[in-house]
Amino acid sequence: MLKALLHSKLDGEFVRSPFEIEDLLTSVVLGSCAYVPPGVALFPFLRLARSVDGDSLEPALGDAVDVDATFWPDWAAFSDGDVGVHGAQPELVLCVRHADGRRSALLVEVKLHSGKSSQATECDEISDQLAKYWLHLRRHAAAIGASAMGVVYVTTSSSLPVAELDASQAELLTK
Repeated sequence: MLKALLHSKLDGEFVRSPFEIEDLLTSVVLGSCAYVPPGVALFPFLRLARSVDGDSLEPALGDAVDVDATFWPDWAAFSDGDVGVHGAQPELVLCVRHADGRRSALLVEVKLHSGKSSQATECDEISDQLAKYWLHLRRHAAAIGASAMGVVYVTTSSSLPVAELDASQAELLTK
């Protein structure tokens, strides 16, 4: 009912339904988490994430007490040793504060009806979207005195996008 009401109310404002606009959906869902304590919505959501090996973020988030969120940071290209890293603009970067004072950084990338926006190329630079996000996150975390926790890749698929994750890992390993 709410979806139909919103759709009809906003029908003249959007070429597509607002429920099909990835950035709008991301900002509404994840942005709404700012209005309740992180232990009520954001941390339980993040604990649902699983690695290719089936590991959860639970151990890393177990003593998390608070979080600062930055939507769509604009990160410039940089060089990581001998490898260049293309610029990036992920959906969300979280700086998590832990009970013992530690801080960790976590990146959230959301895909609604598409896969990664960039793939590995033959050039020497890291261009795969998730691979470059990982390197940017590590750099960002070091700059703010935090550890890089990981990249959470949210998709509409009911199964883990193993091929996409493997391709990102392969580019990191080969370059």
